[in-house]
Amino acid sequence: MRTTPLGWVVVGPTPLLGHNALCSINNINQLRSQDNDEIMDLLERFWSTESFGTKPNVQPPRRLEEDQLASSTRFVNGRYEVGLLWATDDVKLPDNRNEAMKRFISLRKRISADDELRSSYAKAISELIHLGIARKVEQKELRLPAGRIWYLPHDGVRHPARPNKVRIVFDASSVCEGVSLNSCLRKGPDLLNDLIPLLIQFRRFAVPVIADVERMFHQVQVPLHDQSFLRFLWTESDEAPQTFQMTRQVFGLRSAPASCMYALKQCIMDHVDPIIGQRVGRRFYVDNYMDSFETVDEAVFVCKELKRGLAVGGFP
Repeated sequence: MRTTPLGWVVVGPTPLLGHNALCSINNINQLRSQDNDEIMDLLERFWSTESFGTKPNVQPPRRLEEDQLASSTRFVNGRYEVGLLWATDDVKLPDNRNEAMKRFISLRKRISADDELRSSYAKAISELIHLGIARKVEQKELRLPAGRIWYLPHDGVRHPARPNKVRIVFDASSVCEGVSLNSCLRKGPDLLNDLIPLLIQFRRFAVPVIADVERMFHQVQVPLHDQSFLRFLWTESDEAPQTFQMTRQVFGLRSAPASCMYALKQCIMDHVDPIIGQRVGRRFYVDNYMDSFETVDEAVFVCKELKRGLAVGGFP
C-alpha cells in the first residue's frame, strides 16, 4: 500500500496469466441536501411543459348532457335531428318580441343606407328559406303558450375577401328581463378531438388531405317543438316585418357545437364503413377533416367512402 496525491493505492506483482481472480469494485457516494421550494417549483414546471399535448384522451363523464344528446337525436328523412340542450325541463322564456323589433328596425335603417348591403342581406335570407334552413311561420303558429317563443336578433357579417357575400349571424345571447336563450341552454359535453395528436397525424404521411363539412350547423335539424325558440323578424320592404323561424341548428347557440359534432360522429358510426369510420372519426376538428396517407390510392379510397357515408347522413 502506498499513499499518492490521489489517495491510497495497492501496488505489487500481478497474478500469472493462467490464474483467474474475482474482482469486486464498490463505489459509495453520499450527498446531503435540503428542501428547496424554488427547485421543486422549477421541476414541476419542467414536467408540466414536457407533458403538454400528452394528456389522456379521457374526459370526466358528463352523463346528464350525454344522455340528453343521445335521447334527443334521431335520423329523420335523411337528416339528423338534435333537440336544444335545455338546462331545465320546464322552459319558460319572457316575451322578447319588442326587443327583437327594436333591433330589426335599427338593422333596417343601416342596410337601407347601403344598396349593396341590402341586396346581399336579402339574398342571404332568401337562400336560407330556399334551402329549408328557415321558413315563414304560419298564422296559426303565431300563438303558442306563454314562454314557448323566442325571437333571435340578427345581423350580417361580410368577409373582406368576399364583400358581396353576407353571412347572417343570430344573437342568442341577447337579454330580455335578465334572461337570454343561451342562458337557458347547456353547453354540452366536450366532443372535440385533441388538436395536438391530430396535427401530428396530419403530418405523418406523404399524402395530406384537408376538407370540411359544408354548412355543418345548418345540416342538423331542430325538432319542431324547439323551432319556436328560433324565430326572427324580416322583410325586404318597408312594410311590417314577417315572422320566420330556423329549422336547423344556429351558429351562436350555446349547445349547437356539441349537438352538431354529436350528429356528425353518429353519422360516421351509422353510415361509414366501420374500419374507415374508426379512423376518420378521430381526424375531425369540429367540421374540419385533416388526415394523411401513405399513397394517393389509399387517400382516394378513404375519402370516397367518407364522402358517400356523410352524404347519406345529410352532410354533403
